Amino acid sequence: MEDGIKEVGAGIALVDKSKQSLSDIVAGIQKVTDMITTIATASEEISQTIEAISSVTNETAGSTHQIAKSAEDLNKLTEALSQLVAKFTLTDNEETVNKFNNSNYTKPSHAVIMRQRIELL
Repeated sequence: MEDGIKEVGAGIALVDKSKQSLSDIVAGIQKVTDMITTIATASEEISQTIEAISSVTNETAGSTHQIAKSAEDLNKLTEALSQLVAKFTLTDNEETVNKFNNSNYTKPSHAVIMRQRIELL
């Protein structure tokens, strides 16, 4: 009977050891699960950051396109203005200056100026 008691005692010790091993395995699995959750959260944050960067890049590209178009339009207006200015000549002739100063020249209205600008385009 004593041998039976020793064997039962040894069995209990093995069960306790198995219980501890299983507890260690469960704790290890929990640590791995926590790590996977942390990695998944970080991955989601990285994904959101990449999406934000992509959005800003697209906006910047659109703005760059608008700036290029505006520069092109400004260049066309500059060329048109240069052509208009080229039609004028300057003189040092005092008589011509006095004629202009004594004439009934009136400044064109805002509407006339805007119409002329539109015609240039």
